[in-house]
Amino acid sequence: EAAASLRPIPPSKPLYITCNYRKTAGAPAGVYIGLKVNGITVMDAQRVTSTRDQDEYGFATWEVGGADAYGGRTAIMRWATKDEKGQAGGTGRGLNKMVTDVTIYGRVDDARITLGVSQLNVYSLP
Repeated sequence: EAAASLRPIPPSKPLYITCNYRKTAGAPAGVYIGLKVNGITVMDAQRVTSTRDQDEYGFATWEVGGADAYGGRTAIMRWATKDEKGQAGGTGRGLNKMVTDVTIYGRVDDARITLGVSQLNVYSLP
């Protein structure tokens, strides 16, 4: 996991989040990353690499809307490596409190490979 503790951001503010990620070679398997805001999953983990046995490096972004009256936030995730690209959408509920932390979480298809996340950036939008 890669996590950022933030100065409180009002729930009505949209967020823009970016990170770099990498997969090591060692098995023909992929890696997945997802997004949590205040510990609540906003985006389920998506496969962001190929399943080829090779090192890969990528970049991911999330655009997260401000919370609605019920504390819901909708997100769009985009990612790209040299060989893969994609986008997905997701939602999370119970996010009508100040945003104080953001976490990028992940998993691998095979224990012989590793996933690393770096350069996590979180921006609040007007």
